[in-house]
Amino acid sequence: MLAEVWSELEVDLTAEEIWAVYSSPDLPGLILDLLSTRFQSIDVLEGDGTQGTILHIVLRPANRDLLLGMSSSQGSIIQHAQR
Repeated sequence: MLAEVWSELEVDLTAEEIWAVYSSPDLPGLILDLLSTRFQSIDVLEGDGTQGTILHIVLRPANRDLLLGMSSSQGSIIQHAQR
């Protein structure tokens, strides 16, 4: 199953500065620190956290209802070409 969870935040940074955060090996830990009420865990399945990394993301139980009965976990791939 496929589901999406997103939030938007306007920041006063360039695309290159934002991409530096998204392509950082520290991103999973940063997401858990900043959005701990939304995400239960983020594990690196393949890669080192940089480009090409595949993540396993698990939502906290309170957020699972937002997906209308869909799976509460997902895989994500960090791709430099698709930034």
